Amino acid sequence: MKEEFKEVSTYNSILSAIASGCTKLTQIADRADIQVGSLPKYLSNLAEVGIIDKLVPLGEKESKGIWRISDLFFRFYFFFVPRNYSTIISSRMEKSYDLVVEPLLNDYMGKVFEEIVKQYIEKYASLPFPLQEIGTWWGGSRRLKKEIEIDVVASSAVSREKIAASVKFREKVLPLSELDLMREYSLEMDGSCEYHYWFFSKSGFSEDLKRMEGEKIRLFSIDDIYSQLS
Repeated sequence: MKEEFKEVSTYNSILSAIASGCTKLTQIADRADIQVGSLPKYLSNLAEVGIIDKLVPLGEKESKGIWRISDLFFRFYFFFVPRNYSTIISSRMEKSYDLVVEPLLNDYMGKVFEEIVKQYIEKYASLPFPLQEIGTWWGGSRRLKKEIEIDVVASSAVSREKIAASVKFREKVLPLSELDLMREYSLEMDGSCEYHYWFFSKSGFSEDLKRMEGEKIRLFSIDDIYSQLS
């Protein structure tokens, strides 16, 4: 940071704000205590060196995008270190790990796992169609009256087909209800498409979800992903 920027403390405040869940200009400015008008230049500088990027819902306008830390080293640092700084400098990290770090690992790894899945689909998976683009989708549902999100979406270059993927880094198996949820969410995203439903889970799948696996419903464990890379 010192090699790239002069106002290191300002950039640190911005990254801490984004890591804490502030993803839009006003949120980041409020948390980092920076004037909204001054913030774009800092964000642009961070994006230019590859530390952050703007994630836009697939098929939507850039104005709907959110800022995130894209560099995984910086993402890990600003997710864990600032909130545990006093514990680290007082050499109590080893004793405190079970209380202050381990409970948050799945939250941290959730978004990292999504990026791994995107790379896997883009470069290694056997796809049912030629890939046009891949990303994430989210938006407000008037019918469901809430904000909804599909973790990973991949669209076809030659047809109205899409892969809607649920990606979960949790300590429990993925239930059959996740399939119902994905069907509902995908119709909210684009009801005119034909969908393939893919599920990626750290801890496996319920037996009733396994029984649904077929041509258009596929299940992947972490071992499945990495066995294809070896």
